[in-house]
Amino acid sequence: MGIVDKIVVTKQSGKINFGIQLVAKESLPVTYRQLNAPNNKTSQKGLAYTIKEENIEKTHLIVDNFMLKDGDAILLFMKNKRFPMALGNRKNIGLGYWQFECSPTVEMEKPLPAKKRLRFH
Repeated sequence: MGIVDKIVVTKQSGKINFGIQLVAKESLPVTYRQLNAPNNKTSQKGLAYTIKEENIEKTHLIVDNFMLKDGDAILLFMKNKRFPMALGNRKNIGLGYWQFECSPTVEMEKPLPAKKRLRFH
């Protein structure tokens, strides 16, 4: 997978040259939703890839949703499995696409509303 990081148009010939930054050898289509979103909320689409830096594998997510921020928690759905993740190191990679580094996190269960007790006098 690569990201176009430069476009050059040659005046004399009119040729267009693209500069491409190689990001990863493989990527996977995924869906995700924010951790605190209702279960009936539609999942969003994204692209996930893993790179190895200093013997540590890091998962990254590319999305077209500018509403996500560093520190947001999501459920990432990949190959029929779900992974709770925290997003960090947000980076604009051009034309409305954002890249996040994903860190595994513990999925917190939503607290049940307190039961109302009726008092009879």
